[in-house]
Amino acid sequence: MKLSFTYSVCCIALATVSSFTLAFVPSTPLTSTRSLHISPASTTHRLAASNNWFINVLSKPSASKKTFAAVAAEVAALKQDLYAVAKNKDNGLKASEADKAQILALASELIKLNPTKRIATSNKVDGTWRLVYTSTTGGSAGKLGPFVGEVLQKIDTASGDYVNFVRLFGGLVEGALVATWEVKGANEWKVIFQNITFRLFGLPVVDKKPLNGQAGQWKLTYLDEDLRILTAAGLTNEGKPAKVVNIYVLRRV
Repeated sequence: MKLSFTYSVCCIALATVSSFTLAFVPSTPLTSTRSLHISPASTTHRLAASNNWFINVLSKPSASKKTFAAVAAEVAALKQDLYAVAKNKDNGLKASEADKAQILALASELIKLNPTKRIATSNKVDGTWRLVYTSTTGGSAGKLGPFVGEVLQKIDTASGDYVNFVRLFGGLVEGALVATWEVKGANEWKVIFQNITFRLFGLPVVDKKPLNGQAGQWKLTYLDEDLRILTAAGLTNEGKPAKVVNIYVLRRV
């Protein structure tokens, strides 16, 4: 029985290596045509339409001034609702259109209450973060062939290290994407993907495959002690962001 399971895992893993190395890195555009819908009743208004979603959210701060306690309570409630909607949705891959719309609405409200004004240089991003939800449907959502794995991001601002992991079967199968970043504004990174490694039972099958400077633009929209929200778009060869963007919600491990 154990031998059969091991053989099955090996076959599955080896069959997905090539697709993994292509799907794990954000491309241009990042999403497929199954993009995040803002409204279940509409198929034309999408987050993936442009960067205007990010701009519009930040340009509409809360109208009334609230006490610290009131803001903290509101943030806690929004987080609780967001986690509840995203639960058991395979990083967003199993989210319904109604789920997507609700998550986007909750994220929008949290972004208005962002407590970190210069996220791009804040050491609050240090540590390991687990993906809770994303609007993309590819490798960045943890999808490897027919399976969906756990997605973790590990960031160290002091060393400039960034590693994105996808793990299946409790870590028996693991992909690791190594990147670095350049600060492009108070709340913006240019993320530069360096190499990718694919491990099976801890042994490298694909070892530090170079990615030839593929890059993405991250708009860092929310950061506190245990939650990050950002949008990401692939960069073209000319260094311009794609029109298609995706939202990522991550929770500290």
